[in-house]
Parts: sequence; structure tokens; C-alpha cells
Amino acid sequence: MNFFTRLFGRHNRYCDLRNFVQQWDELEELLIHIYKFGVASPVETRAHAEIRSQLQRFYPHWQVQLHPYWTYTLAGGEIVKDDPFLQLLAIEQADDFVDNWRGMQTLPAAREALNQLLLESG
Repeated sequence: MNFFTRLFGRHNRYCDLRNFVQQWDELEELLIHIYKFGVASPVETRAHAEIRSQLQRFYPHWQVQLHPYWTYTLAGGEIVKDDPFLQLLAIEQADDFVDNWRGMQTLPAAREALNQLLLESG
């Protein structure tokens, strides 16, 4: 679990945000594993579909709040112009993260935005 998520998890009053961030942590961990090993197992494929579906359902609630944080992040050394969360959630299949360097460069922008939101919320 991400350090900021673990720290934030101690505050029960932010349960909805904590749940969203924990799901994002799961997605992030899964995508890194798929990229690193160059294959998505059937279990990872199912997990990706489930996590992605949940995040797509709940992200609209957090989208406006996260917008100011990701607009100052970098992906591949350049300022992010498009929502990194939407970019990553738009990737339909777990296998699409195999050799997806652009996706890997986008993950830190989303993570930084989440961490900033968590810091300011906590």
C-alpha cells in the first residue's frame, strides 16, 4: 500500500476518498506488475476489469477535486495536458499495459495528484 494511502487510512471521516485511493493503489500495483513482467495472467486480467469498472464508476465523484492537482504534474518530462486518471482508465485490457511506456509515465502524475489531495484533505 502506498505510504500516503496508509497514512490517510487512519482518518475514518474520509472513508469514500480512502476507498477510491485504495482501489487506485490496487490498479497501480497491478499495472506496474503487468508492465514489469510483460504479460497479464488470467487472474490479473480479471482483476484489472473489476478494478477498472469500480474506478470508472467512482472517479467522476473525485474528478473535479483532483483536477487542480494533476494540472501541475509531469508525464514523460512534460506538463500533463489531459486527465491522467481518464487516460489510464481508458485502457480497456490489462494486456494493453505490456510494453506501454506511456502508461507507465502517466502513473506518477495520477499518484502525485492523489498524494496532494490526501495531504490537503488530511
